[in-house]
Amino acid sequence: WIIRAGLAQASTGPAFALKVGDRTIQQSAAFAVSGVGQSLPSIKNVGDVPVHAAVTITGAPAAGEAKDQAGYEVQRWSFDTSGKAVDPTSMRQGDLAVIVLTGRFTGQGDAHPLLTDPLPAGWEAEAAEIADPANRYPWLKDLTGAGHAAVRNGRYVATPRLSGEHHEFKLAYVVRAAVRGQFNMPGTVIEDMVLPGLSARAPGGRTKVDPAS
Repeated sequence: WIIRAGLAQASTGPAFALKVGDRTIQQSAAFAVSGVGQSLPSIKNVGDVPVHAAVTITGAPAAGEAKDQAGYEVQRWSFDTSGKAVDPTSMRQGDLAVIVLTGRFTGQGDAHPLLTDPLPAGWEAEAAEIADPANRYPWLKDLTGAGHAAVRNGRYVATPRLSGEHHEFKLAYVVRAAVRGQFNMPGTVIEDMVLPGLSARAPGGRTKVDPAS
């Protein structure tokens, strides 16, 4: 809707002519073609006016696919409440897991990181911020904290504070395996709020939740 509103209010320019699939488009306002789960039709400029084209793609990356790191590094780790590493492919309903996110800023200038960690469909967030982690989880050390941390629409979102000369961060939150089944686990993403070209993604994978024993 935002894109459509912007197109409706866009200033007009010289009339152009396009061949979009088997349709001919002649107008001066911006024109948009959308496609969900399918390839876009061929687009050809059949007029005399130069046309600028932009392509926007949205969606979750394929499981296991990692994005090139540019300006940031990010990793995701899963532990049980005692600090033992957890295999996401062998969880049971009701299991608690502490998700630890680490990384650093490797770019130049000031950093403005935004960290997003999508939860698999079978997981539920228990705590976006861990109260008194030193007493609750003594093994969980050197957390750098975040300016903001919350779980919204099935995603853990935080603005991590960077620490030390290497501009590192370490955050943690708690989830519960709630629904049995097998689910995709998208990769963690960090990107700069001012310079979106600086970003990184940890590889995704799969998780399996078996019935409680």
